[in-house]
Amino acid sequence: MWVFLLISLFFSAIYQTNAATEGSTIVEPESIDLLADAKNLRQAMSGWGTNEGTIIKILTHRSYNNRLKIAQVYQDTYAKSLWEDIKDETSGNFRTALKGLILPEARFLAEEMRNAMSGWGTNEDTLLLCTMLTVNDYDTVQ
Repeated sequence: MWVFLLISLFFSAIYQTNAATEGSTIVEPESIDLLADAKNLRQAMSGWGTNEGTIIKILTHRSYNNRLKIAQVYQDTYAKSLWEDIKDETSGNFRTALKGLILPEARFLAEEMRNAMSGWGTNEDTLLLCTMLTVNDYDTVQ
């Protein structure tokens, strides 16, 4: 599970970069229709089955800040949490990866750390990874 945690946080960190920055890995459209994205996500999860391709296409082609805005528009429009809907429609490692893309980074790490410590035993790999991802670069230099 920690591999998917690392992958989802890696993608989240990549997409936080500004598209105008040299070397950026994502180029966003000049204007993003957040309401259209929210509607497309809702449509991808309604009815029989889930259109995972649409979910992936939208969430991986938006910056971190825009994904948070889409989640807020989704909440305002449908009075339901985007994360709760995705949680109901997906499972396993795919769900964990999407969780890393949708939730604010601090909440995601906190939930993963809590899950790593709940029940019998502790998943030390996940705890170590979450802890290392929260270390400030300046703290390691000083």
